[in-house]
Amino acid sequence: MGQVKSRRSGLTKSTPNDDPACIINILIDDVLFKIFSLLTISEKLTASRTCKRWHSLIKDPHVWQTVDFWNGYNLDSPYQSEQDEAKYIKQLTNTTMRILQSYTDSSLRVVYLRASNRAVMRYLTKKCPNLQTLSFLSPDQHTPYSCNKDIIKYFPKIDFALPLQLEKLQLSFVANRNCTYDDDYPTRELRMVSIRQFRDTVIPRILQCQNLRHLTLYKCNEISPEDVEILTSGLPKLQELCLLYFTTSSFATRDHAQPAVLEEILRIIVDNLPDLTSLHIITAKYYMLNELTYVAGAYSIDNILQELCNRHKFTDLHVTEALFNPVSFATMTQALPNMTELGLYDCNCVTDEIMKIIARDLSNLEILLLNDSGPYTDIGLKALQYHPSLQSLTIFKERRQPRHSDRQILSTEVIFETLMSLPKLKEAKLLKWGCRVTHDIIFQRYLNELRAIKPHVRICTQQYRYHGPVSCGNSLHGEDMRKQTFFPY
Repeated sequence: MGQVKSRRSGLTKSTPNDDPACIINILIDDVLFKIFSLLTISEKLTASRTCKRWHSLIKDPHVWQTVDFWNGYNLDSPYQSEQDEAKYIKQLTNTTMRILQSYTDSSLRVVYLRASNRAVMRYLTKKCPNLQTLSFLSPDQHTPYSCNKDIIKYFPKIDFALPLQLEKLQLSFVANRNCTYDDDYPTRELRMVSIRQFRDTVIPRILQCQNLRHLTLYKCNEISPEDVEILTSGLPKLQELCLLYFTTSSFATRDHAQPAVLEEILRIIVDNLPDLTSLHIITAKYYMLNELTYVAGAYSIDNILQELCNRHKFTDLHVTEALFNPVSFATMTQALPNMTELGLYDCNCVTDEIMKIIARDLSNLEILLLNDSGPYTDIGLKALQYHPSLQSLTIFKERRQPRHSDRQILSTEVIFETLMSLPKLKEAKLLKWGCRVTHDIIFQRYLNELRAIKPHVRICTQQYRYHGPVSCGNSLHGEDMRKQTFFPY
């Protein structure tokens, strides 16, 4: 047994690395490999300085089969100006390149990048032939506004190429900077990819990856049905398609037929992808263009729901501003009882009847997002109580205007009663409006009780005040609440 003499007390003590009774020393290398692979990059680098054995194990490239440059890092870059921003991004890119060259090789399978350049892409393309997932989003598909990592500027370069063996690709098309709020509306400096650049350079590079099973396009500007037709017809193996916070080509011309465009996009996707198992169509409801705000209209998906009934492997559906009737919705849920995710964003047809259908037919549902959808009431929410498999529940109802004061809204008591009754609940996301001090006190009392009874549940809340910026509520329309973390202020 190794012994070390203490400088202060003069006593000797055993070091855990030399103690044969230490459980860490008993673990075999395969177990440590598994443990180290679950750590973040910074945790791996810290653990490698513990002892020679750990350093040798962590140096093994098999520990670095998955590299996540998001988890464990401060997501808010500390720049105060464009010069500081450029310096920060350059340092982040250099760090990314050093880690990839030092710890990864052909065994790399998954990489989530926050910053990149042509050197990084060249390394991934040539040195990582087994790469299966390349993502420029965080693992939860949420990109902070303060992180500038627009990869699209590299697509026109001749020597830029995507790894052709990819099975999962997630691209971000916008870098938001200088996000500030004034008294009336948020002003953001958005840098987006142009339509011509998207069609002439991005789409051809994506189509080269014939093994793609999953494709995510984050904040892609002005997608047209023709673009979706080219992508879906050229990628027959595609099983999961996510169009997150996108606009259509009709947005630029102020064409009020945008609902018809969205219906056409959905129809093309369903017709061209027979093996589709997951579909996320989340539009960007509010965008600033020439100081004007465009609001998309609702569109019907009854025919799409009827078509999905024949896809027995379909498990994941997220839609924005969609309209459907209880008959078509019930037909889908009865035909697809194994659905695990359902996201309804700003859907004005989610009644108590729809909520009862969800609770009755989708017994395997694990994630349910009700983002500003309605007009379901306490009766509909009570139908979800004691759901056998629900693990994540998002409830967000925007504060009703005075002219809608006659509508029933959800009560705090029923919300927390439902959360308390769910046996497998792991995550709850709520949005509360601090209109009165008494309401805020009641909400906090129930929240503390839920945390005491279910301490393992991850609870995310956000409070908005009536007298705050008017645009705060609008900025959340169309946001994927599962991908957003809220903290009270």
